[in-house]
Amino acid sequence: MNRIIRKVAKWWRPEPNAIGGKRRRLSLIVIPAFILAVFVIVGIFGPWMTPHDPNEQDITMRYEPGFWAGDWSHPMGTDALGRDVFSRVIEGTRTTLTFSALAIALAGLVGTVLGLMAGYFGSWVDVVVMRLVDVALSVPFILLAMVLTVALGPGFANLVIVIAFLLWAGYARQIRGETLSIKNRDFVALAKVSGVSAPRIIIRHIFPNVRHTIIVLATLQVGYVILLEAALSFLGVGIPPPTPVWGTMVSDGRTVLNSAWWVATFPGIAISLVVLSLNLFGDWLRDKLDPKLRQV
Repeated sequence: MNRIIRKVAKWWRPEPNAIGGKRRRLSLIVIPAFILAVFVIVGIFGPWMTPHDPNEQDITMRYEPGFWAGDWSHPMGTDALGRDVFSRVIEGTRTTLTFSALAIALAGLVGTVLGLMAGYFGSWVDVVVMRLVDVALSVPFILLAMVLTVALGPGFANLVIVIAFLLWAGYARQIRGETLSIKNRDFVALAKVSGVSAPRIIIRHIFPNVRHTIIVLATLQVGYVILLEAALSFLGVGIPPPTPVWGTMVSDGRTVLNSAWWVATFPGIAISLVVLSLNLFGDWLRDKLDPKLRQV
């Protein structure tokens, strides 16, 4: 038993040398990775894990406390319509993660293509793309998202388009900067001399050198997308009810924090855990994929 305790303590305790530092960083990343894995599993298998229908209403059970009051049939209590908060948090996990993945994939695709074209071709293509990037980054995100959401109408697909429209500029600017550096290297010059077409050079030679940046950007932006979607849902211009969404649940419970604190607290905890874990995991992934940071 003492040997097991010593091994666990050694695993968590940082050593004074570089190897120990790596061991410490590796051990600390296990916590956010585990939290993310739990939420991903819940998001995938959520429909089979919910004890109640997330949208089932029972007015006689409104604002019932959960396990802290001895009610294990509704472990996180119920909301104003008698719906099970635990089931809605689980279903909201699937909605939030699906929404974030689609929005970031669309923004990454548009931003990467425009960034590669601007960096490689230069000239008027670069000028047009960069001016669009400047315009996109100069407008307040929340204000523009609210205007676009109202113009397009509420809905899952429309909100994905709105968020992608807000995020593509960050990808374009970053990828364009790296493309400007890569296109002047010897292997790109040799490909041009060999008669390789521009699209093939971009796809086969430049894109593989920037994909690590795309992965890191996507990882770091998931948390931001979740917060942005939660803010829009909180303001009433996000995904419309009765679809369970964490931001909407926080908005529904903000007026009853004194009497029914659990309605907003549990989805708020879910948002905090996912965003914090994604940021920590993104920082770790950036250190692992960036050669300069890896050497340091």
